[in-house]
Order: sequence, then C-alpha cells, then structure tokens
Amino acid sequence: MRHYILSLAVFSLFTAPLFSQNEQAGRWNDREVWKVSRLKIKGTKKLNKRNILPALRLTPSLFDQKKYSRRTLQKDSTTLYQIYRSHGFLRATITIDTIVHDSSDRRVRIVFLVDEGPQTEIDSVDISGNIEDYESPLKKELQANPGKALSFSIINSDIQRIETWLGNRGYLESSADCKIGLNNDSLESSLSYTFKSGPRIRIDSIYISHPESVKPLVVERELKFDREDTLTRKSIRRSVNDLYSTGLFSFVTLNYDSLADISPVDSSLRIVNIDVRKRHFFTAEFGLGYYTLGSSYKFWQQFRGSVESSYSNFLGLGIKGLLRGKASFINQEIEGGLVIPWIFGLPVDWDGRVLWGHDNEKPINFARTRVELKQRFEYRPAINSETHIIHRWEKSNTYESADPDSVEDKTTHSIGWGFSYDSRSDIIDPEKGVFTTMDIEIAGLGGARGNQFIKGETVSRGYMPVLGSSVLSSALRFGLALPYGASEIVPSQERFYLGGPNVMRGFEEKQFGELDSVDGKLVPIGGTAYFAMNVAELRYPIYRILGGTLFLDAGILKNVQSTSLDQTLSSLSFNDLSFNAGAGLRVKTPLVIIRFEVGHQLDKSLDDKSSYAWHLSVGNAF
Repeated sequence: MRHYILSLAVFSLFTAPLFSQNEQAGRWNDREVWKVSRLKIKGTKKLNKRNILPALRLTPSLFDQKKYSRRTLQKDSTTLYQIYRSHGFLRATITIDTIVHDSSDRRVRIVFLVDEGPQTEIDSVDISGNIEDYESPLKKELQANPGKALSFSIINSDIQRIETWLGNRGYLESSADCKIGLNNDSLESSLSYTFKSGPRIRIDSIYISHPESVKPLVVERELKFDREDTLTRKSIRRSVNDLYSTGLFSFVTLNYDSLADISPVDSSLRIVNIDVRKRHFFTAEFGLGYYTLGSSYKFWQQFRGSVESSYSNFLGLGIKGLLRGKASFINQEIEGGLVIPWIFGLPVDWDGRVLWGHDNEKPINFARTRVELKQRFEYRPAINSETHIIHRWEKSNTYESADPDSVEDKTTHSIGWGFSYDSRSDIIDPEKGVFTTMDIEIAGLGGARGNQFIKGETVSRGYMPVLGSSVLSSALRFGLALPYGASEIVPSQERFYLGGPNVMRGFEEKQFGELDSVDGKLVPIGGTAYFAMNVAELRYPIYRILGGTLFLDAGILKNVQSTSLDQTLSSLSFNDLSFNAGAGLRVKTPLVIIRFEVGHQLDKSLDDKSSYAWHLSVGNAF
C-alpha cells in the first residue's frame, strides 16, 4: 500500500501532456495576434464539459475570443489535467489533438483529447485524534464516504469541516490532515484523517481598542461571549457580524493572545482584543431613478428622486435619527424616524416612523393622501435570520378609486409578525443561496370603527450557478387577504397587485389581474389572493459588464372579497395560470445593475400591442 500526504500542492504531480502531430500551423509568428475561435474537448464521459470549459483561459465566448499563445495553451493543458486528478482520475492523460491556424482571419481552433481512464473510489475512511467522543459526530460531518469517487476538493473540504467542528467547541488552534492510501492498481483508496486539537481556548479578559465616540457598552452588548467563557469560531463569527450590523463601524477585528505570564496550571487562558473603527455617523444621500410605469405616463413623468439625512450615534449609544423625502409624479412622501438598538437592555432593536404621503397611481385609477405611524421590534436569532413584530396605524383619505365600493377610509390599526432568512452569496447580485420572507398582519385593533382584515404574504427565492458563470434563479410568491368582523371588503390600498419589472413582466406596472370599467376604460382592481412564480430566470454574461437574461413567469390574481378561507383558496385554480416569457439585458456597473427587459404574454398574439411590456429599472428582478 502506497501513501501520499494530501496538501494544496498535490497537483504538482502533473506531467506535461504530449502534443500530437496533427497540427496545421502554416506560417507562424509569435508576435502576430491570433484569436481562438473554437476550443473543443473530446473523450469526456464522466465529467461535464460545460463545467470544465469555463476554467480554461482560452475558451472563447460569444463576444470575446481569447488571444492565443503557446504558453496559455500549456497552462490550459495543466488545468485540464488537474481537474481530472482532483476528481479521482489518477490515470487520466491529456493531449492536444488538433491545432488549426486559419491565416485568412488569424483564428485558431483547438481540440483537446482526453483519456479519462478509471476513476478511483474510496474504500474506507478513518478518523483519529487526541480528544474524546469525536469519532461518531465527526464522521457525520464528512462528505467522503466509502463507495464514493475520490475527490481532492471534497477531502480538502472535509479537513476544513473537521477544523470548524473543533473550532466550534473551543479548539481554535486545531489542525487536521489526511493520508491517502492507494492499492497497486490505484482503483481503490483509503482515507485516514488525523487531527490535533490543541488547547480549549478560554477567555481571561477582553480589551476594546479605538471605541472613540462610541461607548464601550455598544461593543460589549454585541459580543456573544464573556469572561471565563470558552471562545469558539461560531461566537467569534457572530460577534463580528453583529458589530458590523450596527452600522457604526467601518472596520472590526478580533484576535486572542496568550497571557504575559502563562499559568502552569492552565495554559488555555487568552486575552481577547477587539479593534473597532467608527464610520461617519452623519450621512446625507441623494438619489435619482427611473421606473417604467407604462403608457399611462409620459417618459419624463417616470423619473423619481429621493433625499435622506441621518445621524447614527446619539448619546454615544448607537441611536439613529433620520429624515427622508422622496418624490415622483406617482407619489410623494416625507418620513421621520428613530432607531434605538437594544431597547430596554434586550437584544431587540426598536424602529419608530411617522410618515405623510400622497399617492396618485393612474394605472390602477387610485389616489389618496395618508398619515402613517409605525413601530417595529426586530430580533436577529442567528446570522442569516431575522424576526420582527410591527405595530401600524394608518389614516387614508381616498378621493379616486377603480373600485368605489371598496372605499371606506377607515383607520387601519394593526399588529403583524414576520421573519426572513437570507443565505445569498451577495445581496445585490447573488450567485447561490436562498432568501425567504413571511409576513402576517391582523388589522382591527380599533374594533368595528376601523378596517378589519387578516393579510399574509410569503416570498422564497433561490439561486444556483450553472454553465460556468451563469446563474439560474427562481422565486415563489403567495399572498392572501381576508376581511372579517364588521368589514366585508379588503380596501383597495391593502390588496395585492401584480405586473411590472419583477413578476408577470408581460404586463405594465400593476396591470395584471381582474379588470373593471371606469369611464369607459378597463382598470385593474387588485386582488385578495394571488400565486405567482418567477419559474426560471437565466442570467448570463455576454461581454465584460454586459449580461443577458431569459425568463419565464407565471401567476394568478383573484379578487374574492370573502370571509371564507376555503372559498378564497379555491379561487386559485392552476388552470387559470397566465404565463409570461421574455429576455433582457443587464449592465453591471460598480454601483448598480441597470436592467432592460421585454416580457410577452404567452396566451396572446404578438400582433396585439397589449401582449407585451418593456421595463427599465435598477437591480435584478428578485
């Protein structure tokens, strides 16, 4: 049995591939610029070529043909060989089968020939270490199991999993390694993981550096550990994340040092040093945007602007005050607010707002003024999750509506609860992960004198990388609103509306759903129940900052106005689903993503002008 030590340098075992004799070069001058018009791989059986090609430097794209050089070709040969070795094809051979130079337009076509050979499988997996009660829980953490193909990337991941498992139990100075044993024909392998735990780190004292105008209490209350506690990876990661989440700091570091005089009895005691640097507490922001709202508005009427000023450290306790205004031809708002972290000494943030607004939405024939008071209590139980309670009071004065029977202008006094979970790799342009929200609101705290309804909505989004640097995304949306008590309807401003740049993109803003005739014009009246899907959206690169999108949306929206849950749910028949499809372009600038898309209603003819809609907006659809 032969043994090899796994390390990051395992790929140095590379043996340069042999060039075949099938090369049509004609005249060749290294100083001339040649481009690769095509790169092909033959012989792949178990690995997907679509996952391999993006890793090669010479792989051309639709609008970007790479500059050819023998040096880069050699590097791609090495990369291809390393990919196969990392997946357990230890006997794989790579040759450059064909290189064709077309001197008429200085283009090169390259063909790699792969002989994968047999794939090595894992025969056995063992773990050994220097602490008790580790074997059973650690084996559950491992991805490498008997019967699976040998994969160096999985082994490296397992080493990190072992060190993370130990670190989450206080063994922050642990190290792990793996030995790979191969039989004589290299078709089976045994894996032997070993680790050294080091001491279990405990906290002797905590020092905070550079708090400046922020009181030390602001830092201390965000820490997920205290003196004499065991320090773990999880508590460090959560503490640093929560310190950044306050919005008060531009820089946070945490490290631990040994005591000056190490105790002969206990050498695991450490001093924890936390270094924080403040951000600018006063901010002023200005914004200008454009939002496509359809033919009801002229081009210049679809611009919008906003201004906001805030100060985030009153009394040195991280208390934030803000004043915001925004205006467009559709709505105008003035809002003031106060955010108090750790209200009553609890890990709960309180956010109170007062708002005056004016809405005049021509697409749904709705206009009103409103005054709103809202307070929100927010708690973050984990890094990726958040839950909240919302108390809202709103008074409307509606003077135009597509559904006059729904206008009662009662006060809406409600209490609500919601949560969110976010594991996206990036908030602006995610490539993987999920994002889920759910909100439930019960209005009627003022009794029969106010609006009485129950409203719930949930949205789930998912993202995954495909075809190299492309991203496949999808979203599921569901909403339901029921009147109860003395109320027989859900008022217009509380209903659901679909259509626009985010879902059901074959329709203009809020134009999807049931229609009613107002002054000889068909106007959407919204709905009390909906089910909608961004069934699939493919986001793919084209050239540099330019990308494209292909999408399929589906949805149904019903205005039932019933107190019966069964009757409302039964109205959402999947036979009534409408489908939209379309395509678009994205420009990814350093600040924002600018998106232009055209959606088409699949159940209508392209000859019908109302069968499609175009959208210009900032950010992804979801």
